[in-house]
Amino acid sequence: MVNKITSQCKYIKPDGSRCRAYCVENAPYCFWHDPESKSKRMEAQRKGGLNRRNIYDENSEIYRLSTYDDIIRLYEIAANNLIRGEMTAQELRSIVYLGKILHQMQTETNYGMIKSILGYMSEQN
Repeated sequence: MVNKITSQCKYIKPDGSRCRAYCVENAPYCFWHDPESKSKRMEAQRKGGLNRRNIYDENSEIYRLSTYDDIIRLYEIAANNLIRGEMTAQELRSIVYLGKILHQMQTETNYGMIKSILGYMSEQN
């Protein structure tokens, strides 16, 4: 059963400001500050902690990231995982950062190879 949102939480923070969350039905506090919700809150935190564990499945496919298309595929998988709630935005940002580094490394490697080929060709002339 979902509790109905009624009014602002009555909790006063240590800095003297009032909690801006809404309290649940028939309670003067929000879910996080209501003493009656302590067991539910602890269970939610426990479940959240369990969901945050990194579990490596030995049967999972491991993707090679050696081409630009591989990086695009990684972005597609990560975006879909985010949409399904299987990944956080912070994790997605980390993958995007990794993809940028890989793409930069590939670009530099390709540039080095092209430069070597052009140098070799100019030596031949």
